[in-house]
Amino acid sequence: MSNHSSSLSFPKLNASNYKSWAGDMAACLRSAGLWRLVSGAHLKPQAKDPKALTEAEATLLEKWEVEEAKAAGWLYLMVEADQKVHFSNIDSNPVAMWAALKGVHQRPHAAGRWNAWEALLSIRKSDSESLQAVINRVEDAMQQCKNLRPDKYTLDELDSELTVMAMILALPREDFALLRTQLLNGDLKKATVIQAFVTEDAQRRHDSTIASQSALAVASSSSGPCDFCGASGHSQPQCYSFQKAQKQAKERRTTRGKGKAATAQEKPAEPAQESAANASALSSHSLEPSSPSTPLQLDADFTWNADTGATSHMTPHRHWLRNYKPLRLPVKLADNKVVYSAGVGSVVFRPRVKGAFQSPVLSSSCTQ
Repeated sequence: MSNHSSSLSFPKLNASNYKSWAGDMAACLRSAGLWRLVSGAHLKPQAKDPKALTEAEATLLEKWEVEEAKAAGWLYLMVEADQKVHFSNIDSNPVAMWAALKGVHQRPHAAGRWNAWEALLSIRKSDSESLQAVINRVEDAMQQCKNLRPDKYTLDELDSELTVMAMILALPREDFALLRTQLLNGDLKKATVIQAFVTEDAQRRHDSTIASQSALAVASSSSGPCDFCGASGHSQPQCYSFQKAQKQAKERRTTRGKGKAATAQEKPAEPAQESAANASALSSHSLEPSSPSTPLQLDADFTWNADTGATSHMTPHRHWLRNYKPLRLPVKLADNKVVYSAGVGSVVFRPRVKGAFQSPVLSSSCTQ
């Protein structure tokens, strides 16, 4: 061993230098004539009769055992203290010691191959580096990729793992860091990764829906009374009474549309609508502008039964009203339900008698 002490000047094995250490250690063992024994090529001599060794057999066996002990000693001395734990119960067997270290530091698993491929593909030439140095670094990184392949590693498996790498590297860095730990706990099978992507996508959609619903609940609870029913705790789009009224209005329009289509063939269409509400809508636009801040409520009913004996009328169309001002009053309906007005104003009607429009009529106390 003393004849080769100058060859043991390289760093001892630690948790991160196995690649360089294994090359230096193998070179030293070769120079000492011990590598064939450590690699398993030089097997222990076997006697024809173990109970009666010949002198030649005894000499060969003793020489082999000396070399075995020497190789085991070199391996034990050339690893750091935290690496000696891998030699438990095998510290006199250099073949098992070498295999144990390789199994720990160069195990052919998916995570190791991922890191090796990533290291290979991230190599960049520095300003002061020669092209030959770049070639050497690439060759070393490629050799590491090869070392981490299983014994029966096929091109199909390589294609699959490269596909998976491309899928994960396409993610933003924050998602990539999150998924890499999750995926590399197993292997880099494409089906496994695709399933993980689908599961993650579904979970994110679910989380987004929950967040939206929570934000909507907070906004509703913090808002004022509903503009339609006057109750607190929800806004008009979430109001059940408002949704029910919309549904009923749509059903009436559908029924009315079918009736008009059936009678359209019996008489020619007249040039103007006979509905007092539509006439008022037209006249209000011609006599006085409607409120610019209120959009047309296309879901509401445009038919208005104007009763000349009624004190006030109601309409959902704020744009029909002139001189509009906010006013909230309780209104009791025929089914004893109570709704609340939003405002009050006047409406201009243009009566039509025997097909001819008459002078405009101003009606007051119309609520919305």
